[in-house]
Amino acid sequence: NRIIQDIGGNLYFSTGSGSTRGIYEISGAPTTIGNTAVSLINASTLGSVSPYDFSFNANLTIAYIADSDAYTTSSGFGGIEKWTYNGSAWVFQYSLPTVGVGAVGLAVDFSGANPIVYATSADGTSLFDVVDTGSSSTASALATAAANTAFRGLDFAPVAVPEPSTLALAGLGLTGLIVVFRKRNRKS
Repeated sequence: NRIIQDIGGNLYFSTGSGSTRGIYEISGAPTTIGNTAVSLINASTLGSVSPYDFSFNANLTIAYIADSDAYTTSSGFGGIEKWTYNGSAWVFQYSLPTVGVGAVGLAVDFSGANPIVYATSADGTSLFDVVDTGSSSTASALATAAANTAFRGLDFAPVAVPEPSTLALAGLGLTGLIVVFRKRNRKS
């Protein structure tokens, strides 16, 4: 197992082992042994691929998989693979190029018309993005790792939202100021 994610209360994981390379699902949040993993995306059908991180859209109909193997035009896969669900099976669409060799970390912004894929190179030297406009998309370097460092995993950070208690205290403080201001205005 390489990457494990909880998506919608189910456990998903990637593996790069032999003929079982791909993305799997275990229904629910397993708390005991003996749970069955179901193969969703069998990447071993593509030949020599090595899946790591992955990301699904909200409807679970589009998936991007970071593949540590380098993208080659002769094979048509490697790099970042795009898969779509046709209602009964996951189907490989095409691969997106990378900066550096292959990809391991991955996060995808699905909010626009064209998903933006952010990834880290398999050799750890690059952080890059690819706007998915199809099989002829190009990758752009965003950062290069400093000497003796490497980029690995990648994820979006949650947006900071003030705690309700912070907002309540601010509201009480504002109410107090208004009361004091009104009392002073009545006296004058």
